[in-house]
Amino acid sequence: MIAETEMKLLVLGQREFGGLVETVPGLAAKLLPGLARRLREVDASAFRY
Repeated sequence: MIAETEMKLLVLGQREFGGLVETVPGLAAKLLPGLARRLREVDASAFRY
């Protein structure tokens, strides 16, 4: 992945990420569609071979 503009990244450990998801309820709703898409892609590729 290559960013088109400068950006700052925040690296979170599992514990910090879990706390963030609990603290910001809308975050889970924004993450779930992307995670579901990625899971479908991996699932589909597993059955191609």
